Amino acid sequence: MKILSTFLACLMLFSTSANGAILNNAPVSPTSNIVEDFVELPAYHIEEDIRIELDGNEYTLRAGTAIIFEAAQNYNSKNLNVGQTLMVRVKYNVVVQKNTLIPAGALGSAIISEIEKPKSFGRAGKMEIQVQSVQVVDGQQVQVSGIPMIYEGQDKKGMAWGIAIGAGLLTSGLGIVVGFFIKGKTADLRAGTSMNASVASDTEVEVE
Repeated sequence: MKILSTFLACLMLFSTSANGAILNNAPVSPTSNIVEDFVELPAYHIEEDIRIELDGNEYTLRAGTAIIFEAAQNYNSKNLNVGQTLMVRVKYNVVVQKNTLIPAGALGSAIISEIEKPKSFGRAGKMEIQVQSVQVVDGQQVQVSGIPMIYEGQDKKGMAWGIAIGAGLLTSGLGIVVGFFIKGKTADLRAGTSMNASVASDTEVEVE
């Protein structure tokens, strides 16, 4: 009897342990572990625009910027031809935002667009010159434009007509032909003579 009681007690204890294990292994409800409260993070805020700094600085040389050139040496139309290139240089600094983009002395080029030889009756020769380009501080050649400049030699009109009229009076008018043989001087361009031009188009220039 005592053995039976002990057996029943062990059986009841085993049943209770099994039920507990089944309960412990029961599936968990999907919503049983959801956190009801959460912390909302503040929105990301950019305090300042991002700026990228590049090596060197670029400045714009605007179209129409005036440049004053000067002849780099003496030229005479007697020794020149149409289409020939002459050397010129910048007379004054060209400054943009406190930066010199074209320094005084910078070299440029000009082309001879027209030449007229001296003519009879003391008329002087002419030479038309157009500045074309200039070198800026970063080494590039910048195109320039402007009204062509005309240079004339010394005329001898007064002397030619005076001699012709005098000779004509002495020769019954035939001496006036002397005027045809008196011509003016060829055109000269002296070193240091100023020339005006301007930048042809907007150009980015890099300053170190």
